[in-house]
Amino acid sequence: MVINSLCKELASPDQIRVYAERYIKARIVQGAHENHRRAEIEARIAAIIEDNDRLLDLLKAGKGDQDAADARMKAQGKERDELKQELARREATSSCTRQPSRHLPTS
Repeated sequence: MVINSLCKELASPDQIRVYAERYIKARIVQGAHENHRRAEIEARIAAIIEDNDRLLDLLKAGKGDQDAADARMKAQGKERDELKQELARREATSSCTRQPSRHLPTS
C-alpha cells in the first residue's frame, strides 16, 4: 500500500526531481541543526570545565565556601557527563551532500 502510493507520487522524472530537491533541503536543514546543537553542547562543556577549574583554584587558595563549591562542581560534573553522552549519540554530520536529482534525465 505504501509502496504503491509512493510509486504513484514518483511516477515522472519531474516528480522525482521535486522529491529529491525537498529531501536534500530537509537534510541540509537537519544537518545545520545538528551542527548547531553540537556546538552548543561543546561550548557548555568547555564552560563547565572552566568554571570547575576556577572553583578548584579558589578552594586551593582557601577562599570561598567549600560545601557550596563542592555541590556546584558535582552538579556541573553530572551535567557535563550527560552532555558528553548526548554528544556521543549525535552523529557528526557530513559536509558531503548527495545529489540524486543530477542523475535524472533532463526533459
